[in-house]
Amino acid sequence: MKKAYIIHKAGGDSTSDWIPWLNQELLEKGFQVVSPDMPDLKSVPIDEWVSTLYKTAGNPDHDTYFVGHGFGCLAIARYLSALQSGMAGGVFLVAPWTELKSQYGEEKQNTEEWTEDWIWWGRAKDRSGKFFVFYSENDKSVEKKDQENFGKMLGAKMILEKHRGHFTDQDDVTQIPSLLNMILEESGIENK
Repeated sequence: MKKAYIIHKAGGDSTSDWIPWLNQELLEKGFQVVSPDMPDLKSVPIDEWVSTLYKTAGNPDHDTYFVGHGFGCLAIARYLSALQSGMAGGVFLVAPWTELKSQYGEEKQNTEEWTEDWIWWGRAKDRSGKFFVFYSENDKSVEKKDQENFGKMLGAKMILEKHRGHFTDQDDVTQIPSLLNMILEESGIENK
């Protein structure tokens, strides 16, 4: 059975943004879908997100797919780079970043441990056959070049969306059809 793990952004949960829509769409296509509510970012280190992801997903196989949003992308990259074995079928990252824009002040300071510790990009890359990065030209939270760099580190296919902001409810983004189509295509499931 195909499995999908959807990891939300900081300050979000399994009911945020487009996650409920994607969850339902994948369930209807026969996926087992898990969208865990990750620990509160302000009270736990990044290792807790990675640990939660490992407890939830274990070692992936070719029928395992990961979808991340914002901070969730960093958690997935760290999780993959820490794995000793397993190979995911595909990883889909929405609005990833390695550095927030400077105007975020205190929030930026709270994220330093997420970006200062090294991600073993090569090892993360070895834990999945394919990576895809979805980004928007008008994301106010993340520089376009930073999202592109994230994708380059993983050898990802880059998908540029127009007028999607940071892909949040505040940006009126409650569905990402191109993301669903790419997951279904990569998993070998026909989208009807």
